[in-house]
Amino acid sequence: MEKTNEDKLSPLFAFMAVVTMLMWLIATIGVAATVLVQFIPWSFGWVDTIDVMISRTLFWYFGHPLVYFWLLPTYICWYVIIPKIIGGKIFSDALARLSFLLLLLFSIPVGFHHQLMEPGISPVWKYIQVILTFMVVIPSLMTAFSLFATFETNGRARGTRGLFGWAKVLLGRTFASSLRSWGCSSSFPPERAALLTPATK
Repeated sequence: MEKTNEDKLSPLFAFMAVVTMLMWLIATIGVAATVLVQFIPWSFGWVDTIDVMISRTLFWYFGHPLVYFWLLPTYICWYVIIPKIIGGKIFSDALARLSFLLLLLFSIPVGFHHQLMEPGISPVWKYIQVILTFMVVIPSLMTAFSLFATFETNGRARGTRGLFGWAKVLLGRTFASSLRSWGCSSSFPPERAALLTPATK
């Protein structure tokens, strides 16, 4: 099988599924570490105390990527299913893959932004974490651009004109396509509005 398809990329769905599973595996290291190294020895009486700062840090190492465990499958649906529903192709396969790699890269190490009020963490490290947190907006905006570019290019291929000519043709094809397309387009404003809210949770 590999020799037959050695010059071909893996399917986009398979690539994104692997990235999602990698996020699961990497993020759960924090939970596994705090349970195995702190909670279990403490529960058996082998140690007297638990380092609360380390415990919270390891929890948020897992807790922040937890948000992306439901977000990434949603992105997969947008990238893979919506183009099929509207009868076209995704605007850029490479852009879709890059956005998932960036989500994996930027989402893992930023749990400290949930601990901005912690006195035991250096302000310099908190500043770096806030910058990394805002970097997550890049793959999200890439996804928004890719989806609307998909609508536009497939609409143009059907002869539509104007800024939103694609909406009348593509979103009216089926009820399902209308729901999914408008659902994804309406999710980006509130998602990006979250950037303006405090990061302390």
